[in-house]
Amino acid sequence: MTTEPGAPPDPAALLRDWMTLVQTELAGLAGDREALETWQAVAALWANAARLVPHDPPWPAPVVAASGAGQFEERDALLARIDALERRIADLERIAGEVAAGAVRSKPSG
Repeated sequence: MTTEPGAPPDPAALLRDWMTLVQTELAGLAGDREALETWQAVAALWANAARLVPHDPPWPAPVVAASGAGQFEERDALLARIDALERRIADLERIAGEVAAGAVRSKPSG
């Protein structure tokens, strides 16, 4: 695979070279007894660790908020904040439109 200097590399050739490299390395690892024993030990370690993890969480289930007064206070506060932000954005858009149209002149310095 020879390319001209400055020419972009051929993606298909790069992919072929990469796949050849990966296959060669995996074939080498497959024949390596120490690597196989290491991977088996790691898998056994993870399997044992997974058995030690409790299946039920030690913390209590979250408490469901009681219905009634105060249930919607947080939601109402968030909606009020959103309304205020939307009004602010509308004001900024209006001012930007006026500036773009030349309706607003800068204040005299001083």
